[in-house]
Amino acid sequence: SAKPVLAAFRNATATATSSTINTASVWKKRVWSSPAHKAAGSSTSLGRESASQRLGIKLFGGQKVRAGQIIVRQRGTKYQPGKFVRLGSDDTIYAEIAGTVKFRSKKIMRFTGSLQNKTVVDVVPTK
Repeated sequence: SAKPVLAAFRNATATATSSTINTASVWKKRVWSSPAHKAAGSSTSLGRESASQRLGIKLFGGQKVRAGQIIVRQRGTKYQPGKFVRLGSDDTIYAEIAGTVKFRSKKIMRFTGSLQNKTVVDVVPTK
């Protein structure tokens, strides 16, 4: 396939002047591509949401609880630990002993001197 192109190039350069034929176009490869059949799709700014933390009350008042079972998952201390419960390093409240969950309200003095209602979580031991 290269022989006919070479022969055409020789004939064109020998017989015609450079103004009648573009000799460089004979050797050029096709470098352009055909236009797209569909328009390019736009990118989205979504898709970077993190997984939910599943916070909240896990066992409600009056429910039975075993030792070590999580009662409340929270960020900060919205719920205060009371009797027979502990506060984990991530502010999770869990039971020390087996019993029944009980929620109560308590007034706690803030650093400004004002009183604030806080909910305290207790475990009432089973007999």
